[in-house]
Amino acid sequence: INAESWGADSKMSTKVVPEILPMPTDDNMKQRPVMVPISVVPTALSAATVDTDEKMKLSLTEDRAKLRLIEHVHQQSCYKMNAAIESAVTNVVPSMSYDVELTTFFETRDVSSVVVPYPAGSPLDNTEPVPDIWVIHAPPTCPVFKSGEHEVPVPHTDLVCDCTVCRASGKVDCDTCRGQGNVQCVGCKGSANMTCTGCKGHKTVSKEETNQAGAKVKKQVNCDLCHATGKVKCGHAGCQQGRLDCNTCQHTGKVQCSTCTGHGKMKQSKKLTVKWLTVHDSGVVVPTRGAGKARGPSDADLSRAQGDSIVDVTKETVTTEADCEGAAHMHTDVLVQVKKFIKQHTPESNGKILQQKLLVRTIPVYTITYLWHKRPRLFWVYGKEQRVFENSYPQTCSCSLM
Repeated sequence: INAESWGADSKMSTKVVPEILPMPTDDNMKQRPVMVPISVVPTALSAATVDTDEKMKLSLTEDRAKLRLIEHVHQQSCYKMNAAIESAVTNVVPSMSYDVELTTFFETRDVSSVVVPYPAGSPLDNTEPVPDIWVIHAPPTCPVFKSGEHEVPVPHTDLVCDCTVCRASGKVDCDTCRGQGNVQCVGCKGSANMTCTGCKGHKTVSKEETNQAGAKVKKQVNCDLCHATGKVKCGHAGCQQGRLDCNTCQHTGKVQCSTCTGHGKMKQSKKLTVKWLTVHDSGVVVPTRGAGKARGPSDADLSRAQGDSIVDVTKETVTTEADCEGAAHMHTDVLVQVKKFIKQHTPESNGKILQQKLLVRTIPVYTITYLWHKRPRLFWVYGKEQRVFENSYPQTCSCSLM
């Protein structure tokens, strides 16, 4: 490939980067190594009035497409260069893909009840009509297209009611003694008696006596401490018939109700929970996409490529007709996609849209046909940076060729 001849028919001026890469040939190829320029940088088109398709054709000639393939193959560690160098580009078909993004900043409002203890005589707010929830002032507490949440009391909704837990008494049964006022003695386990410490519960003790012969002998006699019962009265402090006064409730069996904090009354009111959330949908529309291996770059590949914005609008509510009016050359499929996203972003009954952002970018896609050993194959060049996508290169691995 000759860099000067490459630019001769392209209708654009070119600047050739002087770095040159010597390309090795197969052992069976009886020719000299091919010298290929690594990068050629185009300048702006000279014909600014030509239509979009003509501009695309001028921006990627067959020679430039082949050069892009050579550069792509050179960057792949396991690709052989011969097919890229010796192939012949026979056709370059320009097309346009569209990257559509709709971002919506929603606000939702929900009302729930709040119940708190009510001390007698505290002021109440219930003398005026309750306002509509969308009238209540609650500006966003987060930046646009971010998420946040805030709670606001609903005015004029106070209502006093009896505490249902303690039945307005302010007291509930003690959990420690279960309302009895006393608990089992830890010393006697509720029996009111303890094992005799003298006989260890055996009722008798060993006693040493002198027999008639004057010899000392041991015999078992009744325990005087427990009167041969093996038990004595519980000596634990405060034990009465095996029970102790409950210290939690001070022997009353009742404690303060934790729900109403002893007031017996509750104040019920309403609170407004305001949430701000952002929903984002994006999709790529390729009107001329093929099937199977001829599909070309994926949607993810195309969305990452550089393109030109034909619609970039941020407003309270996006509409297809008004906001896409300036993009006269936009494909019908793109308008369908925009309408689909707008419908998906319709708020529910408890929400509304605060702001929307619609972005539509055009991403150029070139489908290139080339011949290698008389067999046609395809690759694609896409994006303003002219990325390369291929899925049928004939020499994908040279690792075994040593």
